[in-house]
Formats: sequence, structure tokens, C-alpha cells
Amino acid sequence: MNNKKDHSFKYSFWNYVDAGTIPLSAVKEWKECGINLPMSPVYKPGVSKKEDIISLLDECEKNGIKMLISDVRTTFKKLIEVGEEEFRGLVKEAYEDFGRHPATYGFYIGDEPNFDEMKYFIQAQNIVNEIAIGLETFGNLLPYFGAYFEPGDKEEREKKYVNTINEYLTKTNTKLTGFDQYTQCNDIEYDQETGINSYYYGLDRFRELCEAKGAEFFMSLLSVGHWQYRIPTQDDIRWQISTAVAHGARGIVWFYFYSFFNEPSYRMSPYYAFNRKTSMYDKIQYEQWFFQKRYGELINRIKLHSIYHINDNYHYGKKWLPDSYIEKIETKQQYPLIISYYKEYEGNGEYVSIVNASQTRQNHIKSYFRNGDVKEAWLAPGEIIFYKVK
Repeated sequence: MNNKKDHSFKYSFWNYVDAGTIPLSAVKEWKECGINLPMSPVYKPGVSKKEDIISLLDECEKNGIKMLISDVRTTFKKLIEVGEEEFRGLVKEAYEDFGRHPATYGFYIGDEPNFDEMKYFIQAQNIVNEIAIGLETFGNLLPYFGAYFEPGDKEEREKKYVNTINEYLTKTNTKLTGFDQYTQCNDIEYDQETGINSYYYGLDRFRELCEAKGAEFFMSLLSVGHWQYRIPTQDDIRWQISTAVAHGARGIVWFYFYSFFNEPSYRMSPYYAFNRKTSMYDKIQYEQWFFQKRYGELINRIKLHSIYHINDNYHYGKKWLPDSYIEKIETKQQYPLIISYYKEYEGNGEYVSIVNASQTRQNHIKSYFRNGDVKEAWLAPGEIIFYKVK
């Protein structure tokens, strides 16, 4: 990220509704929910009023949070539509309208470019970075195509995806990007184990690609039931936060917060018509609040460096074995665990986290450390706990 010392964990959400449709009171609700980097409603020149975005920015400033601006003028789709010269002019307009506000975090570039669109995605991001100096840019990429549940030639598909992402990270020199995946919330009829393993695989590989280029990533996670994906339970929300953290994500972008798709299967977004909250808002608020209260300060200071799994069928090379810090881990039930190791950005401290990776069952975990300490805890489905090991 542009601020090299800003390693804070970010909570955001996809926002597809038009500017002017969200009341100013929503900003306080976002903050109460634990959202510290909201995405603005969509600004469309000639349709939207600048004042509606500026008023939200003013309210964000009062509440001590920043906003990612969703403005059609800065998207790669607009670049494709109007060409480079006109796009540059539109980006300058967007920057003058919103970029100087102290609550502006940066500009949104777009979502899920296909392989043919990547060159425009890269070009758009570079142009916005050139003009909006000092601000961040954020674009979201497709799920990791190398995931083994996808049809076709896996080796060829993975090579193409890796080359594409490396080209993107190199040519933009971006320090922040994101990708989405929802198979971790497959409904019971849709091969849940493969969906979860695909999710882990995408997180692992995407993190490796970003880390090699000095970039961080946000993970787009599920808050709306649709298609083959169930309505997330509170356990699912906790599980998604913990597993994303344990695989190196530096932020979460919930898909999505405000009802947008007026079509079959989409259900239980945190907000629906008339800006009314649903129980999904409460689930997310509860889990984000507890995570920040327990680990918000710690997560700002540490960086993940390795991840392992126990008691699941995911990736033989990721199986945890006793190491120089942990001699043995005992569990009451043979449910899966994720064991992750971290080092401080500044300092010599080292930490380990343990995630109860069952999506539905609590477990008792007892860890025997090489220094003689024995730590034990009951963990709810998807719950994470951190221990200092050095």
C-alpha cells in the first residue's frame, strides 16, 4: 500500500447502488459494524450529484474512517469505452471532485477482467496512479483459475493465470489487489470439501504471487446467498474471516452489503430495501467486533510467513509436522485445523495462530510448545486464536 506502515486489517464491502440512495446515517452504522474502509455508492457523471459523495466523505471523516471511491470514470471498462485520451481527462475530473478529500482512500478500478481485458485493467490502474498521486487504487481479480475443481487442462490454465497475474503485478507495481472466491460456502449438494480445498488453494497461490512482488491482497468473501452458495451462517462468517487471515489476507471485501441484484436466488444481504438491516448485518458486526477487540492491534504488527493444515485432505505439502516451536497438538475431535506462523514487521516477536477449520463443530485444542508451555482452548467453528512463541 502507498502508506508502507499501514498494515491494519481492513473490512470493506462491495457497493453497487447509485450515489444518492444511501443516507448519511449509514456511515455510523458501517463503523458500528466494524467496517473501516467502505466502498462508496457508484458515482455516474450526469446522473449522480457530487454532493452526495462528498457528504458521505465528510461523514466518514467525522467517524475516523476512509472511503474507497467507486466512480465509473476511473474504471477499466470506461477506458475500453472512450480510449486513453478521454479516459485521462475523466480521471482528472474524478480526482478533482473527490481525490483531495482527507477521507478518500483511493479509487476503484474495476472487477474481474477477463484475459483479453487485462491490458486495459493494467493501463487504467497505471493512469489512475499517475494522476491520483498519494492515493490507493484497488481492483479485483477473478478466482484463481488454477484451482483444481475447474474443468480443463489444469497445468495450462494455471500457467496462463500465473503469467497474467505476474504481468499485472509487475507492470502496475501495485501494492494492493484482491480476488474473490465463494466455493467455501457451497451448499450441501455441491461438493463442499472440494469447494473448501479450492478456496485454500486459491488463497495460497494468490498470496505467494503477491508476496513475491511485495504486494498485499484483500479477499472478497461471501455475505449473500446465491446460485450454489448457501446463506452464510454466523459460523460461516467467523470461518471466512479467520481462514482469510490465516492465509495472509490484509482485508476483507464482503459480497455484498446492499441489495442490488433483482433476480432469483440472491438473498439475505446485510441491507435490503429502504436501507433496512437484516440479521446478516448483526452476524458480520458481531464477528468483526470480536476479531478487532481480540486481535486488531496484534494483526497490525505481524506478517504471515507460513501456513499448515491438520486433519484434512488439503494439499499434502501443507501438512503440519512438529517443529521448533510446537512439539504436539492434541484435539478432542479430529476436525481440521490451520496452523499459521507470523513475524513482526518491526521487532523480533513471532506468533502462531490456530484455526478450528470445522465450519460446523467446536473443538478443544491443546498445544504443547517446545519452551514447556501448554496452551489449551475451546474454539468455536472457524474461530482463531493467537499465541506468542518468541
